[in-house]
Amino acid sequence: MLDLLYTQSDALPAALARIAQYVLENPEMVVQHAVGDLSRLTGTGQATVVRFCRWLGFKGFKDFKLALAGELARLPIASGDGDVAGSVVDRLYDNTLAALQETQALIDHDALDRAAALVADARRVHVFGAGVSGMVAEMLAYELARAGLASYPLRDPAVAREIAHTLGPGTVVIGLSASGITAETVQIVRQGRASGAATIALTNRRRSPIAAEADVVLMTAYVDSPLTPGALTAAPSQIHVSGALMTRLVLKGTERTDPQME
Repeated sequence: MLDLLYTQSDALPAALARIAQYVLENPEMVVQHAVGDLSRLTGTGQATVVRFCRWLGFKGFKDFKLALAGELARLPIASGDGDVAGSVVDRLYDNTLAALQETQALIDHDALDRAAALVADARRVHVFGAGVSGMVAEMLAYELARAGLASYPLRDPAVAREIAHTLGPGTVVIGLSASGITAETVQIVRQGRASGAATIALTNRRRSPIAAEADVVLMTAYVDSPLTPGALTAAPSQIHVSGALMTRLVLKGTERTDPQME
């Protein structure tokens, strides 16, 4: 079931896709949720949660949870010597390494050049992400500022929406969303584009709402596993692509030394 969600969630309507993404990232928590909990946490109606369960072939939420609990119970979580903790740490390392390798294979150098050109010519660059992606967004904004660019991280969705309405030609919005469906991030990128700003997306899914709103898409990758935190395995890939973008900017000669940052 988890494999099905991972491979098919891109084709789902937005509300069902949000539920699928939450289940993939928090399967152990979902088996403890009531239908109202999952509804609230995904910003969907209870009827939509039931529709999601029926899409998977279950009569309702209870049957879905039982099946999910059974699938989690069958997952191998221990190595041969019974070292459960060690096995999980090894799995996290393997997943992180696999995500970085896949991200490297997905790098589109032409897209990197286009993104670097947009950022280098911008009067202002606003970088937005939610959750762990928001932390990576702050790191990218900091590196851009160190390179002498007017770059600002946005973590508060309400503030970001207000700023997005004021942007125009000569400004850039960079949105980070591994899933590509994070509502706040998609909305900020969409509003920035509608205001005339150039838009760049860092995302794991090319066919996603945020990719549809981006002038340039920079692909990332992560490996979902119920045994490891998906958000944390996504962060190294986002950092790697952010570093690749910074490298292109430096090679273009956009780095400007700020004495206050020495």
